[in-house]
Amino acid sequence: MKFRFELRCIADDQEEVHPVASLEREGVAPETLGLTLVEGRAILKTIQEVMIEKPLAHYVESQRRCPDCGAPRPIRGHHQVNLRTAFGNCTVDRPLLVGIDAGFVRARGQQGHFEVITGKSILAFKRDDPEDAPTADARCFAFVQTFDDKPKRRLFELLKSEGMQDNQQVTFLSDGGGDVRNLPLYLNPQAEHLIDWFHITVRLTAMLHTAKGLEETIREGEEQYPLRQPVLETLERIKWYLWHGNVFQALKHIDDLEQDLDAAAFEDADERPRKLLTAVEEFHSYVDNNRDFIPNYGERFRQGEAISTAFVESTVNQVISKRMAKRQQMQWSQRGAHLLLQCRTRVLNEELEEIFRGWCPQFMTQGARPPPCEADAPGS
Repeated sequence: MKFRFELRCIADDQEEVHPVASLEREGVAPETLGLTLVEGRAILKTIQEVMIEKPLAHYVESQRRCPDCGAPRPIRGHHQVNLRTAFGNCTVDRPLLVGIDAGFVRARGQQGHFEVITGKSILAFKRDDPEDAPTADARCFAFVQTFDDKPKRRLFELLKSEGMQDNQQVTFLSDGGGDVRNLPLYLNPQAEHLIDWFHITVRLTAMLHTAKGLEETIREGEEQYPLRQPVLETLERIKWYLWHGNVFQALKHIDDLEQDLDAAAFEDADERPRKLLTAVEEFHSYVDNNRDFIPNYGERFRQGEAISTAFVESTVNQVISKRMAKRQQMQWSQRGAHLLLQCRTRVLNEELEEIFRGWCPQFMTQGARPPPCEADAPGS
């Protein structure tokens, strides 16, 4: 006889069913009648966790928007909280954080390179932790998007395996590229999509280095005007505005910088102003295309929240670079690379053994193998 315990949560005319426990009894005996003390404690603890998590999530969602203007408020205080209750300690988890990045692998034949998308999801982000430090709640994924028929489905299943709920807050960080940025869209109604600060500041740093090579002044007719210092100051102001999430002012200063560089490139035969103008125009398109995903990085940093995909870089190195790119002369087909990536991520997530065990129930790890028989012993 089987007994299945479920808890139903009803809020805003929506009902959610949460499995609590499943018990099985064979025969009738005094020791099997009713619940044991261990089973009762486990069931009550599970019920307590659901009855704490769901009301808190409902309350947080009700406070997500400003009551005056209706604008969404930034997520703050992403820390785990331990609650001591009569039925055991419960931990309230922070929102799920997902970082997505991309790398390139040599294609077989004369086909150049193709893109591989990889990422990592974590439940307990800490800025001071090393990038390659092992995290129990971290899971990585990777795939060749041009080969995978359902990349969104793959990412969705990964988040579900992490325990993602329909009303759970999820923060996606990406580099702003079209393919990477659009991948997590519409996966979760409570998701927050952000562009990481690292890829913004890399572009600004490159433009600052180019600007330092400009002439100090430029001649326009019979008059001379300063060029290098105003360009450097404008780039620093653009960086400051973007750090504080003021995209409107940043784009305004980028427009002014484009006009100044266009005039400098017209008056001077030097290629450096034209080279910098090209970089500024590309940066303008990058910021404009991602303007809805640029937050106030300064505020997030002060709150201890993630602002870059640095925690994903170790995953890129483990999954792609060490096996397929750095110092490797191998060339890959899209199908071969995609299948190897699935195997590699299962190893990093420590799931490969369980998958083999599902295929072969008698499969055992090296440490669990029985000792060799006497006939196989040395000297026999």
